Amino acid sequence: MTKNVEKKIIKISKRLISFRSSELYPSEKRACFDYIEKYFKNQKGNVLIKKIINKKCLAIMISNAVDNYPDILLNGHIDVVEGKDRQFKPIILGNNLYGRGSIDMKGSIAVMMLLMKEIVEQTPNIKVALMIVGDEEIQTSRSTEYLINRFKLKPKFTIVGEETGFNIVTEQKGSLNIKIEATGTETHSAYPEKGENAIDKCFEVYQEIKSLSCFKKQIGYRNTIALTYLVGGQAINSIPDSCRAGINIRFVKMEDLKNITDLIKNLKNKEGLNIKKYCSGAIMKSISCKKYILELKKITKETCEITPKIKKTATGSDARYFSSRKLPVIMFGPQGAGYHEKNEYVEIKSLTNYYKILNKFIKNL
Repeated sequence: MTKNVEKKIIKISKRLISFRSSELYPSEKRACFDYIEKYFKNQKGNVLIKKIINKKCLAIMISNAVDNYPDILLNGHIDVVEGKDRQFKPIILGNNLYGRGSIDMKGSIAVMMLLMKEIVEQTPNIKVALMIVGDEEIQTSRSTEYLINRFKLKPKFTIVGEETGFNIVTEQKGSLNIKIEATGTETHSAYPEKGENAIDKCFEVYQEIKSLSCFKKQIGYRNTIALTYLVGGQAINSIPDSCRAGINIRFVKMEDLKNITDLIKNLKNKEGLNIKKYCSGAIMKSISCKKYILELKKITKETCEITPKIKKTATGSDARYFSSRKLPVIMFGPQGAGYHEKNEYVEIKSLTNYYKILNKFIKNL
């Protein structure tokens, strides 16, 4: 049985990876969703298949929970970061499946698709929903949020299948992006006092935000701030009259976010500065998940002979949309590495183990 399951998972994973479903190729995203829709077309049982492609949403929902209150919801994304041509030609080397999106997260989706089809047919009394979106890698992603609101979804428990190495992620930092544009007065660098340095202005904004108490005397899981780009100047002997900068902040408490945004409001009043908060992601924090986490830990240990760790991460995911509505959610996925890198891969054995874990977990609900 294991070999048969493995073959099916590899076949689906390879097909998904072959779609160049990055932001640069929207037609490939649509083709990928068409493939998923076709996979479920002759699904036995009372299943709703809803593909939504518009300006607000790029996603597909498969569910046998007609009341939109599934016992479990599985969430994933088919969009990937753009890569080289060869990365969209999946290849097996040793025990790993290589290709763009293999671990982030088309391997997980292949498992979820197979499980969704089998569980609906074999145990129709269990209400399951599969949500697959096409914009998670985009900073302004909204499809998961759109679907939760549109269908008034209230799953008892949600698993977001991002890579976690079979650890269980219960908390993720919020994210705030800040864009700064500064103007100054150009002059010869031998007489800086005659001009107004736009680079200095951008850097001073960064330093003021960084000096907030919420970034000081912290250890472990803490707030971070990073100056991610600083662009300005034309020549080494000229004071620049324009500059652009970007800042990324990861925060662990909502009150810290308020202190940061309050300071930004004050800085906006300074002459020659244009400051925008152009993207923000909420904190993800699991609630009411203890019994599910204990069961998942138990099954994972039995299946893989490893004890999952409960973790917090600095990166974000669509899990935040469930958490912000106080819906129980965790992040839990297979083993692999190299996401967003040239040698991205997923461990094939971990995909079959992922299938076994989720299969048993769902059937024990």
